[in-house]
Amino acid sequence: METMSCPWSGFKPGHLDFCEAKLCAWIVKPAETWSNMAFVVVGLYIIYLARKENRPHLLPIGIVAQFLGIFSGLYHATGTFVGEWLDISSMILFTGTGIVYNLRRLFLIPKQKMVTIFATLMVVSMALIYYFEKLGVVLFGVQFIGCAFMELYLFSKAPVKADYFYFKAMVLTFLGAWIVWWLDITKIWCNPDNHIFTGHAFWHVATSFTFLFVYRFFTQFKELEPGAAVK
Repeated sequence: METMSCPWSGFKPGHLDFCEAKLCAWIVKPAETWSNMAFVVVGLYIIYLARKENRPHLLPIGIVAQFLGIFSGLYHATGTFVGEWLDISSMILFTGTGIVYNLRRLFLIPKQKMVTIFATLMVVSMALIYYFEKLGVVLFGVQFIGCAFMELYLFSKAPVKADYFYFKAMVLTFLGAWIVWWLDITKIWCNPDNHIFTGHAFWHVATSFTFLFVYRFFTQFKELEPGAAVK
């Protein structure tokens, strides 16, 4: 795999090494690559729902799912650091979207301020991931936990409690998939020669549904809609 005859051997490799063995091919890890199509399919469905239900403010959730599917697929197809950087950056697109939506719910900040905060968060996060190459997963985890704590605060302050069915479904699905992610990367559940469906492929398919759960959860909040009063 490391000889110069392999398509991606001249590029700097990524740091994360999951169970599936690398092939000397244009797609080095087929199972980890094709499974990202789940994000693309779910993202397209969310975009369809947002347009059908006249919720343009929730379109970014479907668009982010598209980016994640494409860039994560690129990383697992190539095994390069650039691909890994884009993959983790697209994961932070997901947490960044949750953060700005919750800031909107907390403070009714205007759309332009949401965009500015989101862009700043992304630029800083992507720079940190690029220069501190092993920071990506940790940074994603911190932002994901931050979103959860923001939600807990919103729950405690809301005079009328929201329906948390889809939020619970998102958290449980993510945690279950995360356990499989660890089993795969630590080689506890591992068959390196399986190029059809692996633990990390399961992670991709399972977490793709969290986007749909997040979309459904956020549909109930009128303050996210463009017509809501701003501060």
